[in-house]
Amino acid sequence: MDSRSIERTARQMLALNVADYHFAGLSRGWELTLAPIWEMGPEGEVTRRVWLAPRDMRAHYYEGPARAFLDGPELGPVAFTVMERVLADPDRLSALVEDLRTVYVEPDAPSKHLDVAWADAQGVLSYVLADIARKARIGMTAEEIVASHDGRAAADTRLVQIEQAYFDRMASAPVEELLAATAKYFNRP
Repeated sequence: MDSRSIERTARQMLALNVADYHFAGLSRGWELTLAPIWEMGPEGEVTRRVWLAPRDMRAHYYEGPARAFLDGPELGPVAFTVMERVLADPDRLSALVEDLRTVYVEPDAPSKHLDVAWADAQGVLSYVLADIARKARIGMTAEEIVASHDGRAAADTRLVQIEQAYFDRMASAPVEELLAATAKYFNRP
C-alpha cells in the first residue's frame, strides 16, 4: 500500500470507529464502548470488540489531542511510516499488537460486526492508529511518534502511567452492570 491508500483507508476506518464507539454509560465513571481495534470475523467481516473503560480513556483515541492528531494532516505520513516499520520487523509488529491488546482487547468480550469487508492491512492499521492516538494523547509530536518505532526509544513514562492507572481501575469495574449493559446492547435476555 502506498502513502495515499494508507491515509485513505485510515480515514475511512476512523470515520467508522468514531461514528460508533459509545453506547452505554455505566456508574462510577465507566462506560461500555467499542475498541478501535479491527479484527477479522469468522466469515471475513470486520469486527470490533466491546471495551469496558473508564470514561477518561476516551482521550486515548476518541477525544482531545489524540482525536485532533487522527483528524489532522500529519496522520497519513505518520501512519505510512509506522506501517512500513512494523511490517518490516515481525518482532516490532508483535510487540505493538501485544501492547495494545492488553489495553483494548478482552478475548471473551462480544464483538460487533461492521458492514465492511475485510481488506489487507486493516488489522495492522487499526493497531497503528491506536498507537498513534495514545501517543498523541500525551503530547508526542509526529516526529516523536515515528521515532518511537525505530527500536531505540524507551516507553514513555506518561503513557505507562496512564495505562497502569487504567489496569489498576479494572479491579473495581462494575461487572454486573457491564453484563446487563452488554446484554441490552446485543438484545440478549
